[in-house]
Amino acid sequence: MNMNELVQVATIEHATKVYNHMAAIGEANIKMNSQLKKIDFIDLKFPKKNKAVVSTREVWDFVHTDINTNKKILEEKDFVYELKYVLIKDSDR
Repeated sequence: MNMNELVQVATIEHATKVYNHMAAIGEANIKMNSQLKKIDFIDLKFPKKNKAVVSTREVWDFVHTDINTNKKILEEKDFVYELKYVLIKDSDR
């Protein structure tokens, strides 16, 4: 539930969006646990010297539970995400 390290690897805009989503879940007294089960790298491109674009197909399990009772509210298994990551080298990072 600690989102502080996300800003190390995401843009401020993306980190803010994720933080707001997690805050809304927390305000509803729900926590989400997730597990990455599989990741396939579909495409990899280098459009510029310090930039990579990676397309993935990811399979996740996740569960939402009530923070107070630990009762399972929602569970998804084998949920597929098709994502595109843009990686940009910034100084030595």
